[in-house]
This record gives sequence, C-alpha cells and structure tokens, in this order.
Amino acid sequence: MDNYKPRVRNSFDSKAKYYDKFAKIQKLVAQRMIERLEIINITPKRILDLGCGTGILARLLKEKYKSCNVVSVDLSLRMLKICKEKKIQSSLLCCDIEDLPLRKNSFDLIISSFTFHWCENIVKVLKDVEKCLDEKGIFF
Repeated sequence: MDNYKPRVRNSFDSKAKYYDKFAKIQKLVAQRMIERLEIINITPKRILDLGCGTGILARLLKEKYKSCNVVSVDLSLRMLKICKEKKIQSSLLCCDIEDLPLRKNSFDLIISSFTFHWCENIVKVLKDVEKCLDEKGIFF
C-alpha cells in the first residue's frame, strides 16, 4: 500500500464511532438497493458486501435474506468493529478490495455502494468481482 490507502483507512477509523449518525445518504441508498433487489427476484445464499463500513447494507441484506451467508469486507478495522457490535450475523474481513483473498465462484451476489471511488485500480477490482461470482451470480 502506498500512502493513499493508509490515509483512507485512518480517516474511516477515526470517523467510525460517529459514522452512522451522519450516514443519511448511505442509509437511503442501501434501502433503495434492497428495494431494487426485489425487482431482480433472487434468493442468494452467499453475499459479498464490498466496503461494508458499519454494516448498514449487511444488516438489510440479512433482514431480507435470512438464511444467507454475508461476508462484509472493509479496509477499516474500526468500521468492522462497529459492524460486529451491532451483532449483524456476517463474517467480517478486513482487507483492501483491490486485493481480495477470496476463492473463485464464491458468491451468488456481490454488492457495494459508495466504495469504488476509493479504488486506484478499478479494473482489477472488477476482474476480482467477476472471478468471485459464480456463473449465475449478480454484481450490484
């Protein structure tokens, strides 16, 4: 990691405690994404939430798909700790989404909001997303 990613991680780490209080747009977008999933009419069993932050979207995914397995990924360990404190039934993975340590064909649904603009190599991220999706999987 060059100096950029540690700065991003440190910024989110320092804001994690108060993030949900001010994340009004993130909450609205997460709710709208869940509504759009209704139109797609899928029932995923394995979901990857890229850039999960404090678990706003992961919580909604678990409410909608009760028996699914959600893997929540974020660069910020403190954001993931908040997610854990919320008792969202999700596996937590602290890593850079530009370097995903995940197996091929691992997920039915990969979802993300407000994350990709932080990436330096979006092409690599999208190739990893494609690799991690199973053959009938959806990237949203």
